[in-house]
Amino acid sequence: GLFYAGYPMSLETCYIGGNVAENAGGGKAVKYGVTGRYVTGLEMVTPTGEIVQLGGKLVKDVTGYNLIQLMVGSEGTLGIFTKITLKLMPLPKASVDLLVLFKTADQAISAVPMIMTAGGIIPTSIEFMDQRSVRAACEYLNESIPYQQAGAMLLITCDGPDAEQVEREYEAIGELCLANGAMEVYVADNYTTSERIWKVRRNIPEAFKVLSPHQSLEDVVVPIANIPRMVACLEELST
Repeated sequence: GLFYAGYPMSLETCYIGGNVAENAGGGKAVKYGVTGRYVTGLEMVTPTGEIVQLGGKLVKDVTGYNLIQLMVGSEGTLGIFTKITLKLMPLPKASVDLLVLFKTADQAISAVPMIMTAGGIIPTSIEFMDQRSVRAACEYLNESIPYQQAGAMLLITCDGPDAEQVEREYEAIGELCLANGAMEVYVADNYTTSERIWKVRRNIPEAFKVLSPHQSLEDVVVPIANIPRMVACLEELST
């Protein structure tokens, strides 16, 4: 009845030690936060060879500096993790994914702050995908998802302890998106369909490796308002 809230896009190849070293976010970070929120204890080997124990199964530990959070995200520069204690969360009783199609990237991105400020609704995830990326991943996987003529898509997840609550949330989000320019809202209410869509999302980097052997995979952080301009610049660079 429990689950680990981390959902890195590299989940098919990554390890938990790397997640902690990078303080990985991932697909569920909108609601559940990043890896560091769930690390309660570490055993690590320092550059001098000393074995250090930090934290553990404690409700509260404020004895001195919060060294765990210093180590989380340090990318191996301060030590190597040999044991990790993680906090697990109650497994949601219901989960639904929405694939929302927009004509343009600007429309898709503009819908995000409206969703986040709708009041009382916290989506589990909101992932932006442009048509070129989805098309490349679908061809790579020999998969088909309904992106039609959409210039961009939002992959949105809602989960919770009650199926009726989740239904109210995803219906409200769907109506909000349609009122703000969405072409179509597809509901994936079973594991098989959801996994097909998420597999496309996770394999976008691998798909581009086939298109071009020369890549630079980086995490880019910009204010939400600047995302349309960033996407336009990336599209210009890729042509």
